[in-house]
Amino acid sequence: MDATSLGVLWVSIGIALTILLQAQSRRMGSIDKELASSREALYTSVTELQLANTKLRDDQRTKARALKQCSGNMASTVNEILAAADTLKEKSDAGAATAEHYSEAIINAAKQLDGMIGSLNAIATGSVDPAPAEAPATRPAEAQPVAS
Repeated sequence: MDATSLGVLWVSIGIALTILLQAQSRRMGSIDKELASSREALYTSVTELQLANTKLRDDQRTKARALKQCSGNMASTVNEILAAADTLKEKSDAGAATAEHYSEAIINAAKQLDGMIGSLNAIATGSVDPAPAEAPATRPAEAQPVAS
């Protein structure tokens, strides 16, 4: 092999290596873009999961507050029913008007309690949002003696 042929061979090898390096560089650039795109999608997914998790925690707190308030209202109503029933039992000789008053108080409070239980069931099954319950618009008749 003469010097000219050897020079051409080295030039050809150099050109081939340059072409391979350029192709490899383009491929690495493509991989870098894919990685950047995947990284961005991952960050977006993580952010969405964090927001969903925050919302879930807030919803759980709201539900817990609603259930706590509802259970307090139920306890008060049960106490009203028991107080009216005890008063009715103690004043069994007080007359029909008094007995009717306490019976109505018991029935009204029991209906209110039934409504609260229905609300709790709806919250538990997810059929309504657990918005904080407000005090009932109407309270059952208070267990107070009626003049007879």
